[in-house]
Order: sequence, then C-alpha cells, then structure tokens
Amino acid sequence: MSERRREILMKALVIHLVVYIMVNALLAAINYMFSPGILWFLYALIPWGIGLVIHFLVTFLWRDGEARSKTSARQRAFIVHLVFYLLVNGFLAAINLMFTPQVLWFIFPLIGWGIGIVLHLLFSFFWIPAKE
Repeated sequence: MSERRREILMKALVIHLVVYIMVNALLAAINYMFSPGILWFLYALIPWGIGLVIHFLVTFLWRDGEARSKTSARQRAFIVHLVFYLLVNGFLAAINLMFTPQVLWFIFPLIGWGIGIVLHLLFSFFWIPAKE
C-alpha cells in the first residue's frame, strides 16, 4: 500500500473515531435523559465499534490489490458506508421494536447517521472531484 494511501486511510480512521466518540456520547446523554431505565445506546455503540475495528484492520493490515473498478475510492467508500448504514440501522430498529417498543430510540442514530450518509453522498459524487 502506498504511503499516500495509508495517510488517507489513517486520516479517515481518525475522523471516524472522533465522530464515533462524539455521537455515542450524545446518544448516551439522550438515553440517560429520556429513558434511563433502558440502555439502548449500547446497541449503536457495539456494531459501530466493530466497524471501527474493521476500518483499523483495513488501514494497517490490508494490502491494495491491482484491480480497480471504474468507481473512485470515494464512491466505493460511500457504497460501503451506505451498506453498513442500512444493515446496522435495520438491526437497531429490529432490536428496538422487539425489546423496547415503548421508546423508539432507533430514530436518533437513524437520523444522525442519515445526515452523515447524505453528506458523504454529496462529497463523493457531486462536490469534490475524485482524484485517485
């Protein structure tokens, strides 16, 4: 993996880690303010943490292959984030509706992460020209 590519992945990892800490702190605060008897914020904390571990492994252990598709790295990253968004938020909604339907907490990560996904879409496909 080139040094430039590793720098980009490291910067992305740091950004994701900072956002992870900030968002989950906010979710924990919302949880304790509105439904302190049910610790639902853990359901967002754990799968997202697994995603960060995968990001870490890709940054430090994965080797770049020679094959490249016609999509840019930013576009591929958006697609990966969108898939994780759909999978994790579907999981969170199912957990919420099965175990704590009296408090619809899954909408907080759904909306917050959704805003991030929309911004990611705009930056990946429309605002910033992709440079490989």
